[in-house]
Amino acid sequence: MIEDQELNKDWADPRVTGFDNFTKTVHHKPGATLQSSLSLQTPYNVCVVGASRGIGAGIARSYVKAGASTIILAARNTQQLQDVASQIADINRRCVVYSVMCDIASPSSVRNLAAFTREKLAQQQQHLNAVIVNSGYASNRELDVTEGDATDDFWAQSFAVNTLGTYHVAHYMVPLLLKAPEKAGRAFLVVGTVAALIRRGPIAPSKYCISKLAQMRITEHVAEQFGPRGLFSAVVHPGAVATEMALNASPDDNFKQCTLSLNVHSLPTPKSMEAMKTCADERIDLIDDPELCGYFLVWLTRQPRTLQWLNGRFLSARWDPDELVAQKQNVLEGDLLKLELRVD
Repeated sequence: MIEDQELNKDWADPRVTGFDNFTKTVHHKPGATLQSSLSLQTPYNVCVVGASRGIGAGIARSYVKAGASTIILAARNTQQLQDVASQIADINRRCVVYSVMCDIASPSSVRNLAAFTREKLAQQQQHLNAVIVNSGYASNRELDVTEGDATDDFWAQSFAVNTLGTYHVAHYMVPLLLKAPEKAGRAFLVVGTVAALIRRGPIAPSKYCISKLAQMRITEHVAEQFGPRGLFSAVVHPGAVATEMALNASPDDNFKQCTLSLNVHSLPTPKSMEAMKTCADERIDLIDDPELCGYFLVWLTRQPRTLQWLNGRFLSARWDPDELVAQKQNVLEGDLLKLELRVD
């Protein structure tokens, strides 16, 4: 195991540290403000892309708890989507739930999702108010660009899902959002990661970090292009959550030992899920609630226009929302929480 001092030296980056601690208080589960804000103006209709498990399933549950009228669940694994749909039915039986197979790396698949969404909401004489992109891809942990085999397609797949996939969803779904009444809310939200800001250390696989950095830039462009038309767009870091993908891709030898080996593409079994829980209990880094991000996203979108000043910015679900709002003037004056090239 790497000694703490050496590990901290490897990870040290004042920009990343500054992002993590942008608010003095950080949360690992929904705090009082997020819990009291778990309500939406209705009707409110949401599409969650990458909703089959983990953070995506948590986002879906959060919006349903908040009173979403219709929720469209999209992912590659339809069986897991059905499981999430069943959970949602137990939470709020008044919510209309649809499950759709969608591979965001495929333009035609996302186009079909948009057509399905348009048709189902038109039948209800409703509009789409929010799209959340949660789908992500992380392969084996190769840190340097010289590692691995350039012909193995892992780099291509990382960009196909994390970067191009986000573009596909924006291309086909933003037009649907723009048809919603502005006062009802138009939100294009992306679940990103602080890994996009990391350049070194044992959790900085180049292909993942770079593809997620490009994802951030896409979201900034969406905000710039459609913010004047009332669209709110932001990237949100969900925290450090013990998802299957995180457990599979993380360097366990740099933390408390965890010997779980998971295939992120396999359907979880009761045995594997119990093993994952045991592993997560032993990890010292993956400590955040999978529903923290969902609660934060509801808070961001529950009162359209109120938080429009955060449009185009990179946020963290860990931040204290009241302390974030208190920094509004500072954020606007410095145009903070955006990518930039520094020249002095």
